Amino acid sequence: MKTKKTDVDLSRVHELNLLENGVDFIRSGIETFFLEDTPDPVAHKYAVLHLFSGVQLLLKERLRREHASLVFERVEEAAAPSARTITFDQSVLRLRACAGIKLSVQADKRLRTAKRIRDSLEHFKLELNLKQTQTVIGQLAEFSYEFMREHLDEELEQHLRPEAWRRVQSLRAIAEKLEKEALKLRRERIRRYKSLSAADREALKARCVYHPKDNPDAPDLFYCPECSEESVAVVEDGIAVCTNKKCEAVIEFERCFRCGNPAWNGGAFCDLCDEYIEYQ
Repeated sequence: MKTKKTDVDLSRVHELNLLENGVDFIRSGIETFFLEDTPDPVAHKYAVLHLFSGVQLLLKERLRREHASLVFERVEEAAAPSARTITFDQSVLRLRACAGIKLSVQADKRLRTAKRIRDSLEHFKLELNLKQTQTVIGQLAEFSYEFMREHLDEELEQHLRPEAWRRVQSLRAIAEKLEKEALKLRRERIRRYKSLSAADREALKARCVYHPKDNPDAPDLFYCPECSEESVAVVEDGIAVCTNKKCEAVIEFERCFRCGNPAWNGGAFCDLCDEYIEYQ
């Protein structure tokens, strides 16, 4: 009786070097997301997980090209089978100190936001804001493209299916256009709220005062990142105004991925959730 032939030879060892492993994760993350017309929440989740894992491996590959021992926590244990490799933070530090590669402020901020989301996906309950997650996925794909080209002499296009690459390119063009439009709109919104009168600010503050009958659903006042007073009122999605007469800051924010409160630091999480995730 003939045995059924399998597609994969299970007796063969599948080996990937550091670069190949990183590119494989990135390809998986991109194609999981970009080959679907309407990616579902699971696709968002695995795209973030795989893309960030791939990016970490790309950083280590660049360090390996500088010296093989640099990818290990303790360089003197580089040859040991149980030697531990470096963390994301160590990779960034060693790239700057040992390879002369300093990530831009924007790239560093985006990668750390992605790391926080990755950590939450792996260790905590998390309600995904799919619009924000899509932005992070696009940023990770963009970083992979630029880092591979500038520091590894590799072209991301050569490692993706043509359809996935077309969608990545389309997203880059769309993202650039949307970013310009959003910047223009943001400037207009901020300018409008900077001209609020003292009476308008007092009205905003009064709107947030709780009363069991007259105002049972009063919105929260938040602590201001500028003056540290509990005086910030959200006026519309993404914009908040400090009602403190000595401050009067107009603040942009994103919603925290974990609790939904404003994240003043420009990342994916508010300060409290950021600290909670960091020290778990």
